[in-house]
Amino acid sequence: MKINAIILLVVCSLSTIAMADNSYGQSVLEKPVTVKLKNTPLADALERISASTGVRIMYTGNNIESDVKVTLTAHNEKLEAVLKKFY
Repeated sequence: MKINAIILLVVCSLSTIAMADNSYGQSVLEKPVTVKLKNTPLADALERISASTGVRIMYTGNNIESDVKVTLTAHNEKLEAVLKKFY
């Protein structure tokens, strides 16, 4: 019985340590973006933003319309704000 309690304590301690790690998932949306796009296909625009920020933007062809052209100018704006402009 004592061994089970010790194992449970160790497992709980290790799982707490594993969950205490910093999460950087949302911080990528805070990265500054500076781009100037004029009548650029949406897929190309996303690639340029990705190259500018170092953030990998993933999508499928079903998610975007390939014939949509975008015009956008952003200077040191947050990535989140720039991506919202596409909607």
